[in-house]
Amino acid sequence: MSTHTTSTIPAKDRRTRSLIRVLFGIYLFFFLYGPGSDTIALAHWHIAHGATNYNPLVGAILFTAMALWLARFLERHIHYSSTHCVQAYILPTVLCTAVPGMLIPSQRTLALVSGAAAILLWLVCLRPANNQTSRHHEANKAASDWCVAPYIHLFLLFIFTGLTGVLPSSVVYEQRMTEALYHQADAEHTLSIGQDGQTSTPALTALRAYALSQTTDGMGERLFSYPIGDEGAAQLLLQDTCGPHRRALADTILKDLGLRTGIALKSNIIEILRKAAERRPHGMARDYYLCGLLLNRDLERFAHELPRYYVVSDSTRIPTHYAEALVLYDRTYPQPQPVYPEASTTADYRDFREMLTQNRQSAPGLVWEKYHNKYWWFYYRSTLHEQPKTKP
Repeated sequence: MSTHTTSTIPAKDRRTRSLIRVLFGIYLFFFLYGPGSDTIALAHWHIAHGATNYNPLVGAILFTAMALWLARFLERHIHYSSTHCVQAYILPTVLCTAVPGMLIPSQRTLALVSGAAAILLWLVCLRPANNQTSRHHEANKAASDWCVAPYIHLFLLFIFTGLTGVLPSSVVYEQRMTEALYHQADAEHTLSIGQDGQTSTPALTALRAYALSQTTDGMGERLFSYPIGDEGAAQLLLQDTCGPHRRALADTILKDLGLRTGIALKSNIIEILRKAAERRPHGMARDYYLCGLLLNRDLERFAHELPRYYVVSDSTRIPTHYAEALVLYDRTYPQPQPVYPEASTTADYRDFREMLTQNRQSAPGLVWEKYHNKYWWFYYRSTLHEQPKTKP
């Protein structure tokens, strides 16, 4: 292809191309420095195995400069009309957004599909662009008469950038928590990552559980104040071990529980945690086991096992979620004598059940707003549209 000079392009179209170039550069820089920086940082982390850190400002400057140079190179060697000049920015955009996503295992499929689709579109557009070269005067004149088209194309390119270059918040939180725990950061700082959102994944729950085990309160006090999925006790052990730091952290958790690394976690997680708690009845293993029972909604077994590890009496305080579970157990499986007749927790439960009965189908959000940090909400949330089976 011959070099495309600007002498044959009308002045108005040169101004349009220059404005498109400026708008693209400004948008790409702030995108890569802001919402898109997490994607490149995580891709860099996978490539460098966590050995070096990514600088968002330097990265945004370098990637933007590279994209503008490549776009300019394509404009000079492929004769795009002014109407289709934005096509020169498709390939640079893919290199800056989709390619980093391909290096992240959880995003690889989406990045591959979106990147391939964009490149296919770019290749398809090459032939019409070259066909217009032979009559560039007519094409450029038509483009001058309808100069809004390139801006529409640029807007669509911006949408593509946002869809492919931004990671889900859960992936970002998982990465940040992994790094914080791996580098032994303060547990409360680690728990503050993603605290304001309602994002939950098995990996996030495992990371939060381990961070809670490093606090003075422990898991039994605060685990259910965070969003938790319905995958049961399997969420407590880190099974998504993508990356060297994640694998090392997963091994550390197993060692702290008194379990051997490399153990098959696809088997009965509760039995694994039970054996760990028996070996270390006064450490974090007991809370992993008891919280695993609560995640499985196994109240009977929980009420039977709890006295093995905690003194349950009117004069002894037990972790908040364990007290909530015992009150729920007393109402679900009535006993001659309540297992845990603690007055304030029982009163809160009665209020919870009253609100749940009144708002079960019409406004469950009201119940969530007041009681989302209680074990009772976790226990009932999957049956909100069913009739209650326990006694208020």
